[in-house]
Amino acid sequence: MDFDKINQQNLTSPAKHLLDSTGSPMDSATLFKALSIAGLVEQLTYLSSTGSGEIKKYWAFTPSGLKYGVNQSTMSPTKTELRFYDTHFSNVLIAAAEAIISHARNLS
Repeated sequence: MDFDKINQQNLTSPAKHLLDSTGSPMDSATLFKALSIAGLVEQLTYLSSTGSGEIKKYWAFTPSGLKYGVNQSTMSPTKTELRFYDTHFSNVLIAAAEAIISHARNLS
């Protein structure tokens, strides 16, 4: 079994790192909105732990989006962080671009 290949396929990174390292003109907020249109991520909410009653938001992969990454646990027990598979990130950018194009075509 080729463990180096398996480990390489399972490496994950935050969107900002992958966007910067690929030279993408897109920022994380735009990427997440486009992936939301594509049904690959969704915005979830949780109650702030400060006791303020504030509702906070975070992004999570939908079941169909989990082929592109993982919902990684954070220090907060109520939220996760998107981590994208490094080897599949070009497909993430394509899915985001296709969602933006589809949205634009539906405007007319």
